Amino acid sequence: MIFFFNLWLGYGDFSPTTSLGKGLCVVYAFFGIPITILLLRFIGQQMLRGERSLITAIEKRCLGRNGTPSALNKKCFLFGFVYLLLLLLGGAAAQMKAEGWSYGDSLYFYVVTFTTVGFGDLLPQKAKYITIPFILLGLTAISNLLHAAAAVALIRRVTEGSQENNETEKLTEKEAEV
Repeated sequence: MIFFFNLWLGYGDFSPTTSLGKGLCVVYAFFGIPITILLLRFIGQQMLRGERSLITAIEKRCLGRNGTPSALNKKCFLFGFVYLLLLLLGGAAAQMKAEGWSYGDSLYFYVVTFTTVGFGDLLPQKAKYITIPFILLGLTAISNLLHAAAAVALIRRVTEGSQENNETEKLTEKEAEV
């Protein structure tokens, strides 16, 4: 299992040297990257579904509101953004303590890692046991945030489209009356 995590955390500290190793790495990347994307997509969707249920329950039980909450997708986006921000700040604090980095370097490391840029200029050496959970949570938080942003954009597009249709219908009715 440690071998898997060392291989998975590919910041250049572990790389294949033989032709066979490089070939297996290509095959792994060919299948592993799309499967990972699908997994993160699924997790992001499930997190968004959970946020919707949580926000609906809070509004119903704590605020006494019935029905679907107003601006639910915007609230989910805000919730996801706060969750990502807490992961960034908390991960940076943990990394700073464990690796002896500055807070700025630690924050930079997690932003670069969560956005899957991964330059490899900062490598966790001492505390991969801290880094790996934060990376997994951060990637799912990014996926969740992207799903929430897409939901907000989709609702906006549908709403604007229906308003345009209503205006077109009104114009058509006025033209028919004339």
